[in-house]
Amino acid sequence: MRVVSASLILSLAALSGCATPVVVVPDAALLDPDGVADYREAFAALLDDRAADAADLIEPHLEREPWHVPSHVMWQDAQRAFGGEDATRARYAAWVLERPTDAARVLLSARVAPRRGDEREALYREARALDRDSAWPRIALTHELLRGAAEDRRRETALGDSGYPDEADAAAIRALAREDEAARLSARLVERWPDLADAHASAAAVHLAIAEDARRRERDRVASRELALRHAARASELDVGHPGRFVLLARVQRELANDVAAAAALEQALELDQDDPRLLASLGRVHLDLGDALSARDALARAVQGLPDDAIVRLNLGVARHRSGDLDGAAEALARAAELAPDDPRPYAALALVESERGRQREAVAAIERFLELGGRGLGLEDVSRSVR
Repeated sequence: MRVVSASLILSLAALSGCATPVVVVPDAALLDPDGVADYREAFAALLDDRAADAADLIEPHLEREPWHVPSHVMWQDAQRAFGGEDATRARYAAWVLERPTDAARVLLSARVAPRRGDEREALYREARALDRDSAWPRIALTHELLRGAAEDRRRETALGDSGYPDEADAAAIRALAREDEAARLSARLVERWPDLADAHASAAAVHLAIAEDARRRERDRVASRELALRHAARASELDVGHPGRFVLLARVQRELANDVAAAAALEQALELDQDDPRLLASLGRVHLDLGDALSARDALARAVQGLPDDAIVRLNLGVARHRSGDLDGAAEALARAAELAPDDPRPYAALALVESERGRQREAVAAIERFLELGGRGLGLEDVSRSVR
C-alpha cells in the first residue's frame, strides 16, 4: 500500500478549506458528538495555554462509562498545568477504591500518583492484566519502561564513575531488559492497533531510545533508526492535527542526521502551535546546524520571549546573532546565558570569540579565563587566546 506523506495530507486539507487539521480523537466511539467536539476544543485550549478552559471542557465527560482514557489523560494534564495535582490525585485515588479491578481507573490513578521506585510500572502491569483488549495500559507501560531504562543508564554512568563496576553492569543489564521489553510491547501494539497514532508514536519512541543508546551494537541501532522513522512518519500521517507527532518525527530525523527533514517537521508542528517557545527553540537549533543563521536568529528570538530564563536558548541565540553579524546582540545574549548558567563554560567560550571580534580584548581574556576555570577545553579557544594576547 502506498504511504501518503504528512505534508501531502496537510496540503490536501488546506485545499479542501481546512487550514488547520483537527486532532484525531482516539477511541471516539466511546464519546457522544458533544464529547468529541469538547475533546478537540480542549486540545486546542491546551495548545493555547488555556489549561483551565481545557479542564472545564473535559470535566462533564469524565464519568462516562466505560471511561474514555484519552479524555482523562487530557484532563489530568490540564490540571497539572495550573497546579491542581493534589486534588487530582485524591480524586483518582477515590475512584480506584470504588472499582479496584477497573483497568482504566488503576492506570489513571497510577499516572498521577507520586513516583515511588517501580510502583508505577507495577500498576501499569496490573492495568494491562485487567484489560488485555485496551491499548492504553500497554502504551503507558511502554513509556514507563523507557523512563526506567533511561534512569538505569544514568545510574550506570554514576556508579561507573564512582568506582562500582559490578553495580554499573547490573544497571546496564536492567536498562537493556527494559528497552527490549518495551520493543516487544510496541511491536504487538502496532500489530494489533495499526491505525492508532499513539501506538506508532510509542513504537517510534522505543526505537529512538534504542538508536540513541551508544552501548547497543551498531547494526541494532541502524535497524532501530529505520523503524523509528517508519513509525514516527506513520503517527504523523494518522494524526496530522497533533503537533507532538511532528516533534517526534523531527527528533528521529535529527538522529538520522537529516536536518532538512527535521526542520520541515518542526515547521509543520509550528503550523499547529505557532507560539510554542520550545518548538521555536528546537527549530532555531536545527537552522544553526544547517548554517542558516538568519532563520535561526529569528526563531530563537521568538523562543526567548517565552523562555526568558533558559540559558541554552540564550546561548544559541547568541551564536545565531554572531553568525549573522550582530556582535552587540550576540554579546548581550551570551552574557545573559552566562548569568543564567554560571557553571557552564560554553557561554564564555562563545563570548570570548565575540568580544575579541568587537575589539574588547580585556573582556575576551576574562571570558577565556572564566571558561578555563570552569573546566572548559577545546572549542577553538586556542585561536581566540592567540588573537587577544
